[in-house]
Amino acid sequence: MGKELHAADVHFSAKLIAPDAVLFVITLLLAVVDMVWCRGGHWSVTVRGVAPVFFVVPGMLSPLLFERYRYDERTRVGLICSSLFISFSVVASIFSYLVVSTNAPLVDSSLASWDHMIGFDWPKIFLWTKERPRLDFVLDLAYSSVFPQIGVVILYLAYTRRHEQLAEFNGVLAICFLITSIISCFFPAAGPAKYYQAVVHADVSMLSHFEPLREGTLRIIDLRKMQGLVSIPSFHMIMAMLLVYVMRKTPLYSVFLILNIVVTASTPTRGEHYLVDLIAGAITVVTVMALWSSRKFVFAQKERRDAVIQPKPRSILGQR
Repeated sequence: MGKELHAADVHFSAKLIAPDAVLFVITLLLAVVDMVWCRGGHWSVTVRGVAPVFFVVPGMLSPLLFERYRYDERTRVGLICSSLFISFSVVASIFSYLVVSTNAPLVDSSLASWDHMIGFDWPKIFLWTKERPRLDFVLDLAYSSVFPQIGVVILYLAYTRRHEQLAEFNGVLAICFLITSIISCFFPAAGPAKYYQAVVHADVSMLSHFEPLREGTLRIIDLRKMQGLVSIPSFHMIMAMLLVYVMRKTPLYSVFLILNIVVTASTPTRGEHYLVDLIAGAITVVTVMALWSSRKFVFAQKERRDAVIQPKPRSILGQR
């Protein structure tokens, strides 16, 4: 009987992806690409920017040195996934800057034209929002809530043992980032705040690294001063939809739904995105989530086939 239980455990673990597996692989991949690219392109990353990570991540993992926490599944998964996300954020931020430096032709005129075709007037929406300081403040808070939300989701899913949903969240997040980076590498955009600067006079100080990176005059990356420079697809749109999706069937679903509706509304003005950026982000995350779900469907089909093919065990009492 012990062998039968062991076999069942192996079969069960084989069909699931560990909560940190995909995120770990993509983090490692990005770290290697960053090191090779920086070395070949004479880039440097400031020590002061990286140093806190070398203290924060080991500090978060240090409780696992104690047997009490190491064998507590909820604590172990929560700490590992949280520290891994911080590591992912570092290598992903560096990679996003390297991607911008490729200096591919900008596609702002096309994106602005598509916005116009679907009836979205970005300058008008931006100015209307700025004329309402309270609304602008609420949108700013919502837009800034995405990363704290990620922390809440990781810990909540870990401590409620929703490991399959946590694996889905980490995996879809990392894969969407790769897709976003590849698209923005070939189709970069400065964003509507810069494109319509003469009309709206928007504050573009948070995009001040964009031109120096493209011109090759910025070769030192300081993680303390990173800016969000990827326009299409919108990663905030991706995260807003993903956060709501992975919190389905939990008591916090309604809170995340309402909050991320506001995040979506804030993204064009606070994130300085074309509406087309949001549409591209929505298409990206829905596609990746569908592919991830199809993986589970394939496993379910295989299980059903195995159940049909597998012969029934003969009874010991029936043997002669």
